[in-house]
Amino acid sequence: MKLWRFDFANWTSLRGIAVAAILASALAFVLGLAMAPAGAPSSLERQVQASTAPVAATDFKDPRTVQVVAEQSGPRSLIAGLSGTITSSACTQSGLIRSGTSTFAIDGEPLINLATKTPLWRDLRLGDSGDDVRALQAELNQLGYVAGTAATVTAEMFEAHAALAASLGAKPDRSVIERSKYTWLPDREQSVLKCAVSVGSVVNQGQGIAELPPQVAGARITNLPQTLAPGERTLLIDASNFPTTEDGRISDVVLLNKMASTPSFAASQGSERPGVFTARYELAQPVRVLGVPPGAIFSISATGGCILSSMEIHRVTILGSQLGITYVSGNALDAVREVDLKPAQNQPCV
Repeated sequence: MKLWRFDFANWTSLRGIAVAAILASALAFVLGLAMAPAGAPSSLERQVQASTAPVAATDFKDPRTVQVVAEQSGPRSLIAGLSGTITSSACTQSGLIRSGTSTFAIDGEPLINLATKTPLWRDLRLGDSGDDVRALQAELNQLGYVAGTAATVTAEMFEAHAALAASLGAKPDRSVIERSKYTWLPDREQSVLKCAVSVGSVVNQGQGIAELPPQVAGARITNLPQTLAPGERTLLIDASNFPTTEDGRISDVVLLNKMASTPSFAASQGSERPGVFTARYELAQPVRVLGVPPGAIFSISATGGCILSSMEIHRVTILGSQLGITYVSGNALDAVREVDLKPAQNQPCV
């Protein structure tokens, strides 16, 4: 008969193995928890969709980018009335020449830029009359030199001419107004396409000394938008506004001359399509609007519908949309701070 004998050394070894196994299991469990994907926060487990959206009233001009085509003649020139040497020049390409100033001097004599309805075509003396006299008189008065209102050349008109010439460094003859001392401008402010001469150049009488933009007989928008917010509109070219007809045309001579002086028109002259450029077509006066998500509008008709705000229905007119926002106008919209995003589409619009 064999007696069982406790082996303390073996027991100790087995206990160590068991403890190590337990520790290993515990460590694996902890590591597993650490490496397991974190559960989504309770705030993200269930996506809550907003039922309203904040809005605020703003001014709206319904701006549209359009293409303008100008009906133009060939280039025009600033003409030298004298022969001689260019002794000074303030001409710069794309710069401006203004009536009542001097851009060039020939043989030390400043040439006076003057915009008149009828170009000066002769020397004027006391008692002369005609369209050229009235045109010169009107421009001298416009420039602030008192030339009177008589239909003939008077001593008062001579004094006005002399004062203008002296202000530019010229030495006027008080017995005659010499047309050769003036360079005619088609408009009171004219842009320059190209300076044709420089200081030191020798020029002949009648020679072009600067190229001016062509005359514009008319202008129109070629891609007139079909859906526009109602109201009088204007064409914004660079920083200048040009009223247009309903079909997007400009025919007023003063406006057309002004257009010919804009940087956009001048830049088009060096392109493959002279007289064609882009501009902005917008409302002459802004309207107050709300920009709302399209889904906030219900009971939509041809041009309008309704929005719901704080259980109150507002009838609105749809003016346009941009980048997923619909612009609407209506009464008391300045007080609207939010709109319902999912109003019942079948509810009445009152």
